[in-house]
Amino acid sequence: MNLTVFLQASGVWGYPLLILSVIALAAILDRFIFHLRLLVKRARFKGLDAALFLRKNHSLKDYPYGGIIMDEIKENVASLSFFDYERARGIVATYQGLSERRMGLLSFAVTAAPLLGILGTISGIISSFRVLGVFTLEKKDLLTAGISEALLTTAAGLSIAIVTLASTALIRRLQKTVFLPYVTFLRFMKAAVLDVQDTQKRRKRPAEAE
Repeated sequence: MNLTVFLQASGVWGYPLLILSVIALAAILDRFIFHLRLLVKRARFKGLDAALFLRKNHSLKDYPYGGIIMDEIKENVASLSFFDYERARGIVATYQGLSERRMGLLSFAVTAAPLLGILGTISGIISSFRVLGVFTLEKKDLLTAGISEALLTTAAGLSIAIVTLASTALIRRLQKTVFLPYVTFLRFMKAAVLDVQDTQKRRKRPAEAE
């Protein structure tokens, strides 16, 4: 069944379903491309290793792994301090916020598509009952059109919802894959900062006592 036949058979509800499917598909592709770009060069990046490298070298400039996010952290984190920790956390939080863009649109599509399908079903059933009230052999095409509208819109709405829901689940999995190492890095970086500050305080106390 081509698009023209579908729009003719599904009645007026086929058009909003078509628009919704195009919007959902565009959002899905946009989110996949965004997260795949963040995964580039990140395959061997581990949060604990990066934090230990920072603790040992007091800089991430020579750290070989990471990706777009880590490259930005390398440019801004110069030492083990709360100031640099907050800057690193802000960078990760910024990308996490960008990661959530258009996810609300996908949630809306998952909810709206079946509802539009149900509206099409109700519309098709009402049309069929109207024809049945004055049914003649000459009007059998109208009865068939009403049933077709009811079935097609339901199938289209459910199909859009299922594809969008499955894609959303995959995108959520990508989000975890992308950001979990950075969350681990921030957690160990904060622990390293506290440890360094605690060591500095212990060194100052004997000097002050003297």
